[in-house]
Amino acid sequence: MNNSEIKSDFKTMIKSEFEKLQNSLNGSSGSEINLARKDEFSSFFVKGIPTIKFENWKYTNLTFLNKLDLKVQDGSEDVSDINIKELYYSEVDSHKIVLVNGIYSKELSDFFEVDGLDLEIINTTSSTDLGKYSSYYGKLTHNSGHPFAEINTALSKSVLVIEIKENKVVDKPIQIINITDASKHGVFTNPRILVICKKSSSCKIIETNYTVGNNPGVKNIVKEIFLEENANLNYYKIQDDTEYSHTFDYTQAYQLRDSHFDEAAVSLNGKFIRNDLRTILDSENIESHYYGIFIGSNSDLIDNHTFVDHAKPNCYSNENYRGILFDKSTGVFNGKIMVRPDAQKTNAYQSNKNVLLSPYAVINTKPELEIYADDVKCSHGATSGALDENSKFYLQTRGIGEKQAEILLLNAFAAEVIGEIKIEKLRNLVLSRIEDKLNMVYN
Repeated sequence: MNNSEIKSDFKTMIKSEFEKLQNSLNGSSGSEINLARKDEFSSFFVKGIPTIKFENWKYTNLTFLNKLDLKVQDGSEDVSDINIKELYYSEVDSHKIVLVNGIYSKELSDFFEVDGLDLEIINTTSSTDLGKYSSYYGKLTHNSGHPFAEINTALSKSVLVIEIKENKVVDKPIQIINITDASKHGVFTNPRILVICKKSSSCKIIETNYTVGNNPGVKNIVKEIFLEENANLNYYKIQDDTEYSHTFDYTQAYQLRDSHFDEAAVSLNGKFIRNDLRTILDSENIESHYYGIFIGSNSDLIDNHTFVDHAKPNCYSNENYRGILFDKSTGVFNGKIMVRPDAQKTNAYQSNKNVLLSPYAVINTKPELEIYADDVKCSHGATSGALDENSKFYLQTRGIGEKQAEILLLNAFAAEVIGEIKIEKLRNLVLSRIEDKLNMVYN
């Protein structure tokens, strides 16, 4: 465990931690894993933290990182005070895998052997070879150019591998409970997750996030997801954290023929959230569905960047993101659809709708289409504004007060996205949390 403390300069902190990690390696210093680690660190260090001069970061100011007092943390010294049953979304009946500061906690996890499901925790500092996972780990993130994916590869010390076997359907959802323990000091963590859905497999995964303590917690999560032929994966990411949490989440998916991938990002609480979601549709008859709802209050910043890469013909993608912004919060949606020359008969749709409930709230929305094929159906659209006055007036004429009318309309606005969650208990819990937050903001 590393308890070094370097204040102010985030880039310097990353460099120092990388050098200490290199000095601690023995026989694995020349391994393929570590060569990739060095390569990614070099790429990050040359560029540094992106500024608002970078197109993909123009609305997301990261200077706050230099002001946080952080330690790079792997695991936690004491998890005795963490009660999983007290965590809100633990009510969902699921196989629970707990990561504390990015490291698997056997003590807190509630995971049993499941037919057709392999769970492995691989220490990437001692392993010289990832064995059967060598063809997966880092293959999607390498040369991504994303600075925080590079940092994760440079500093992460283990990877959680979830493999769903061929022709297997997992009986109940897998819940990854990602805990950031900032109870003693500010922390920077690098959880790493690899999901492999083999041919004709099916699974639902829930990822929930919690920060413990009143110090800043910065989690830098990287996920690589592979879907083989006819695989089906529903991935639900619930970001319902505290005012001390800061999240970078980079997810890269790769799909083969007839696979189906749903990803829903629910961002309800957290001082800073940056989600990057990319998918490559690299065969025919693939479906990808992205859903998102983000609710900002106070001075929160919630940034969603998506990229759907249609590389082959006869595929379908659909995106539906909705934002609700209060106070001085800021929302960002940047969604790009790429249709490559071979991707004829593509159907791709994208929608971003936002409601601003304060004159100080800001939304920056940028839907993009880049099309190099001529036989396609593609569309995108974005709207931003206040609540519909006619709908609000209609409710008020039925004896409903103005604030309650607005809450009802906002609940309905969010429910169109939340309704896509196919786990009933999780769907009801999220809807209840949204209603609680709206009531809190209005009162």
